[in-house]
Amino acid sequence: MKPRTSKTLSFLAVILGFAFIAWGDRILPEPMKTVSFRTRTTIERFLLGMTPDWNPENPNERTEKAIEEELNRN
Repeated sequence: MKPRTSKTLSFLAVILGFAFIAWGDRILPEPMKTVSFRTRTTIERFLLGMTPDWNPENPNERTEKAIEEELNRN
């Protein structure tokens, strides 16, 4: 039987960590359920905080402004 290497154990730890974060609040008992939910929420907020706020430009803004100016002149 081959002894477990650190690479195998690291891979197993990553898989278990992912499962804990992804599904822990659905299947674990109460103290761990809350920890899993808070961990996932913290990671989501961190990742969303890394992205800038996206404010799409209105492609019709110039046309709407011209129409509004034309209506205000009459």
